[in-house]
Amino acid sequence: MRRSLAVTLSFTLAGVGAVSLRAQDTKSECTSAVKALPDATEGVAYNAALFTSNNSTTGANGTATGLPAGLSQAGTYVHGTPTVPGSFTISLTYASACGKPLKEKQTDPDAGPPTTFTRAIIPLKVRDAHPPTIGSLKVTPQNLASTGGAVTLTLSAGDNVGVTRVMMTTVHPDGHSGSAYVPLTGGSAANGTWSISFALGANATTAPASYAFTVAASDLDGNTARAGPSTVIVAAHAAQPPQTLPRRP
Repeated sequence: MRRSLAVTLSFTLAGVGAVSLRAQDTKSECTSAVKALPDATEGVAYNAALFTSNNSTTGANGTATGLPAGLSQAGTYVHGTPTVPGSFTISLTYASACGKPLKEKQTDPDAGPPTTFTRAIIPLKVRDAHPPTIGSLKVTPQNLASTGGAVTLTLSAGDNVGVTRVMMTTVHPDGHSGSAYVPLTGGSAANGTWSISFALGANATTAPASYAFTVAASDLDGNTARAGPSTVIVAAHAAQPPQTLPRRP
């Protein structure tokens, strides 16, 4: 009976030790095997490693799918020149002892146990390299009476990833400037029209007042195109003739 107790105790301790060691190895491998890929840029050569280390455990049989156009896998690296901007999701399957195993069909019964694979999902951003294209910028009317009036600014623009912001800047007759966002009024951010209406005040001077309007259209990746200036003239205020007092008889 004593012998039986000793065997049972030894087995229990060995089992606990094995489980503890496996958990540590799994955590270390799972948290350090796959790398986060840096952003790529459309039309610029790219080369990045898929793994933090190139060893038989993580590098063997690694297959990346869902790569952007222009990029391909070369061993444990992704390289090439991306041709399409956007946000992509890469599925990486590689030999590993951690993670949730993927089922693998075993066609040869004498080949031994099937290999355990792990799947990782890796995001990859391909930045746009082109600024938006501005089709036209119109400010109407371009001439106002001295009393001022309503003005409308209209911009047509397009972009392959979408215009995210249009900023209008106004330079006033006294030289100071101000800016305002222009909302999308028609179409889509990829190819649309932005429009805003506002009022210019009366001109109390005897010289025409000139307002200059420019726009800056930016896309999701910070590329910016500018247009303008387009000018609006507020007519001069007519001088009043001097008043003549009537003579007393």
